[in-house]
Amino acid sequence: MNKRLYLHLLILTFLMVSSGCQQKSVSPEDDNLMNSNLAVLDKTDLEAGIQDATFDNAASFTSPLDRGNFFRHDNDPGRSGRHLYMILRRLSLSEDQVVQVKDFFAGHKTCVAPFVAQFKLIVDPILQELNAQRRLIIQQVQNGQITREQAALRIRELNQAAREQIRNNPDVQELMVDICNCKSALFENIASILTEDQLVIWNEWISNLHNPPCSGD
Repeated sequence: MNKRLYLHLLILTFLMVSSGCQQKSVSPEDDNLMNSNLAVLDKTDLEAGIQDATFDNAASFTSPLDRGNFFRHDNDPGRSGRHLYMILRRLSLSEDQVVQVKDFFAGHKTCVAPFVAQFKLIVDPILQELNAQRRLIIQQVQNGQITREQAALRIRELNQAAREQIRNNPDVQELMVDICNCKSALFENIASILTEDQLVIWNEWISNLHNPPCSGD
C-alpha cells in the first residue's frame, strides 16, 4: 500500500475514533448554559410565562414546560440558583453522578408539572377577562372615542391589575410554596450524592445564592 495513502487512512481512523469518543462523553459541560436540561423551574418562570396584552396582541400564558430548550432568559441565572450548569461544572462530577443528577432534574420537572398546570387554570380566566376589557378599549378607538395612546395606557393598567390579582391570589401563593419545595428537594438530592470535597464547593455556592433556595422570595 502506498505510504501516503496508509498515512491518510491512519489519520482518518484516528479522527473517527476521536469523534466517537467525544459523542459518548457525558458531562454537564456538554450542555449549553441556557439549555433547559439544567434549568431549575421556580415561581419566576411562571410569572415570566404571562404575556402582557398590547393594542395588537391579547394577553396569554405559556407554560415554561412548553417553551423549548431556551426558556431561561435572565441575566445571572446561576446566582439565583435557577440554572446549575456552572456549579455542576465546578464540581467535576463522575459519570455516575452525572446520571444521577440528570435523573434528579427529570424528577424536578415531574414535581413542578402539576403546580404549573394548576397555575394555568387560575391565570387563564383572569387573562380572559383582561382580554375582554382590551377588546372594549380597542372598540372605543375604532369608534373615535379615545386615541390609540390613551388605549395603550389603559391596557397597561389592565396588565398591572391582572398581575397584582394573580400575585395576591391565595391559591397562587400556595402553589409558589409548593414549587419552592420542589426546588429545595432537587438541591437536597444533589447534595446527597456529593463527596466531602464537592460538598464544600456546593455549600459555599448555596450560601452565596440570592434568597436561597427560591429566587424572589
